[in-house]
Amino acid sequence: RNPDKELTSHPAFVLGGLIYSITENFDIDTGVKAGLNKPETDLTFLAGMAVRY
Repeated sequence: RNPDKELTSHPAFVLGGLIYSITENFDIDTGVKAGLNKPETDLTFLAGMAVRY
């Protein structure tokens, strides 16, 4: 939902990313989130990692 009560449109975005497995138990990932309308942030870069044990 849009936190600004005066606007009637909800934030809309597209999200994409990649995961690279360095080892069987360790992954790194990156992504991009792009806003499709005014209430959403224009561009966001994402990064992360996952460790399995």
